[in-house]
Parts: sequence; C-alpha cells; structure tokens
Amino acid sequence: MRHGFARGDCATFGLVLGLWTQLLVVAVGLGAVIATSALAFAAVKRLGVAYLAYLVYLGIRQMAGAAAADGARC
Repeated sequence: MRHGFARGDCATFGLVLGLWTQLLVVAVGLGAVIATSALAFAAVKRLGVAYLAYLVYLGIRQMAGAAAADGARC
C-alpha cells in the first residue's frame, strides 16, 4: 500500500512475465537441454549470478540516492 497501485501492477507484470518465460522454456524443451548439458547449465547459473549482482548494484545505488536525499533535507 505504501507505493501505490502502479508499483504493485508493475511487480505483478514482472512476476507473470517470469512465469511465462519459464513456461516457454519448458514447452520448447530447453529445460531438458539445460538439465543434460553441463555447459548450458553453467551458462544459466552464471547469467543468474550476474543478474543478482546487477540487482544488488541497483539496490545499493537506490539506497545511496535515498540517503543523499534525506541528508539534503535535514
């Protein structure tokens, strides 16, 4: 409730997009390829780690911006 309907709507869209992506991967059969190929599995793992690192970077940047904005008001 704090961020309003628009933020919740965007979050819901992102979750649904992720589910549809997973459904597409399974439907195409890429899940079996990733499960049997060590190289493909390692590539997916590394992409996941890179994405999580990017999210951490964005979070730190957002917290730093909020701290700077709070410091400017005081």
